Amino acid sequence: MLLVLEDSHKQHLGWLSKLDLEVVNEFIRMCVEFITKGATTNQRSYQVAAQRLGVTPDTVRSAISALVHLLTTSSKLALTQLDFTDSVLALGFSSEASTALLAVYRDRGGELRRLLTTLGIDLPHYCNLTWRADVQVASRTLYRQLEPILLVKLHLGQCGEQNALLQTDLTTLVHLTNTLERALDEIKTPHCRRIIRHIK
Repeated sequence: MLLVLEDSHKQHLGWLSKLDLEVVNEFIRMCVEFITKGATTNQRSYQVAAQRLGVTPDTVRSAISALVHLLTTSSKLALTQLDFTDSVLALGFSSEASTALLAVYRDRGGELRRLLTTLGIDLPHYCNLTWRADVQVASRTLYRQLEPILLVKLHLGQCGEQNALLQTDLTTLVHLTNTLERALDEIKTPHCRRIIRHIK
């Protein structure tokens, strides 16, 4: 699977791919510094690189951002080494530059994936479920009735530190189950898989 990038990133990476291998390696080094130390530490090196190349510091900054975007998107999609190499070659990089980028992707890919998971929104997730069925068999007005009620306790989070208590009747539970099963079947269609691959 080839990586699909925005036109602005393609333009910045296309400019970078036309430079000498030594310059590309320097940009890769600055990209790794950007990932590990942050953007504020590299301002001086951006200005020095811009003076050497005869461009503005914004051009250098945009090229570094495009490289970071290339590596983070590839890590997020968990591209194979072959797919990553094909994507880099399709952007116009030489085989030597693609080998250097592949080495960084191979070395820093796991670190980038861990970093991306920590930056995401921490939503409660399913951990466990306990349930109880209560059945009302009679009341003062109706001696013969059968009303099953289900109490469901959802344990959310890492070790169930959050709980949600739900109460439902049998008809609503059957409807909810059917709706969820239809949604799961819909996710398995090729159209949904394509969309999910691009959202990631």
